[in-house]
Amino acid sequence: MYVGEAVGLSRRFRHYRTPGAGLTTNGRLQTELLLTLYGGGRVVVEVVAEAYMTDQDCQEHPLDLSRKSARHLVEAAAEVAERRNPLVRVINDGP
Repeated sequence: MYVGEAVGLSRRFRHYRTPGAGLTTNGRLQTELLLTLYGGGRVVVEVVAEAYMTDQDCQEHPLDLSRKSARHLVEAAAEVAERRNPLVRVINDGP
């Protein structure tokens, strides 16, 4: 599993399809995607369209996902949650 943030999905997937020089994460993910697909596996993309933060009074507040800081917060929370599952291999840190 890879958890990442992006403003636009079409641009993000274009970078996976044709990673440029110096874009090591995109190149690594391209390899992971191709190995999975050619090996008969499947790739699933999940998109967060809205997210909320709960304050100390247990009140929910929507996060503005147009802000990079909010997207990074959601990305980090998702990665931490996935790492708790021993059946999931998180590849964010590389091989």
